Amino acid sequence: MQKRPCGRPWLSRDQSEMIQLKSVQDYAGRLWHASWVQRWALPLLIFLVAFLPRADHPVSRPYLWAERAYRFGNAILAGDLAATNQSSHPGVTLMWLSGLGIEAFERLQGEIPYDQFFSLAPSRPGLLSEATQAGVLPLALVIGLGIALVYPLLSQLAGRAIALVAAIFLALDPYHLTYSKAIHVDALLAVFMMLSALFLLVYLKARRRPNLAFSGLFAGLALLTKSPSTFLLPYAALMVTLAVLTETHRKRLTDEALRWSDAIWRVIRILLAWLGLAVLAFVLLYPAMWVEPLTVLERIVSEIVLHAGAPHDNPVYFLGRVWYEDPGLL
Repeated sequence: MQKRPCGRPWLSRDQSEMIQLKSVQDYAGRLWHASWVQRWALPLLIFLVAFLPRADHPVSRPYLWAERAYRFGNAILAGDLAATNQSSHPGVTLMWLSGLGIEAFERLQGEIPYDQFFSLAPSRPGLLSEATQAGVLPLALVIGLGIALVYPLLSQLAGRAIALVAAIFLALDPYHLTYSKAIHVDALLAVFMMLSALFLLVYLKARRRPNLAFSGLFAGLALLTKSPSTFLLPYAALMVTLAVLTETHRKRLTDEALRWSDAIWRVIRILLAWLGLAVLAFVLLYPAMWVEPLTVLERIVSEIVLHAGAPHDNPVYFLGRVWYEDPGLL
């Protein structure tokens, strides 16, 4: 009869593989819960997944917004603050970012004549694609950072696993990715509105004032980007009201001395602080507001009314076809 050697008992191949698998799972579990992974490694990974595809090979160069960013940058350098009022959208965040990128490109390449920059005159091969890359790169950087910031915020609301999956999906969403690779306001608008909403929800859960401040600041950035961000105003009012009144109702079950009027004033104070920070960001980052605030606001409001009654008739490219009508359910 064969004797079993001293020390560790014999293991079958399946048992050995199970032990190895368990050790790998244990290591992965410890790694997942490590503070440096949650604070730095995963957000950095999400940033790279979001940033790299957006920074590489812009898919288009919308003439309108490229020209506005070009003119905005020139107005800043010339000290003509009123001329920074380039659009009713108002698109200020995009013009700051793309304008800085284009200006940096010009500093490196030498001054580019307006006619060459906008294809009105012959230019050297590759100039337009390089200039477009310079205009898109700052947008890709900010959008990538914004999507990376979604992970720690959403982790506090829905857990780490859901937050990680959601952030990766946001980073690779094909529609948002395509808009992010162009000099255009929509992708930037989506990120700023999303961050404002997430910071607000985290504030309502934990009641930490910096979260409320960041929510208001990102709301201001969204308002500076495009007028549909005004949706954040009723959204914030609804969420804050629901959260405060629900909390007050629960406390009144044990403390009848609490008054509903105090809860209402609390709602008003929170919303005024949030709105004040949004307005502050809007004014500080929009140079035209420093010299012609009424003209700027009048232009924005009139354009909102006009577009609400007469939407764009731009076609949509979908599934290999250009659609001028509704492309259907897909």
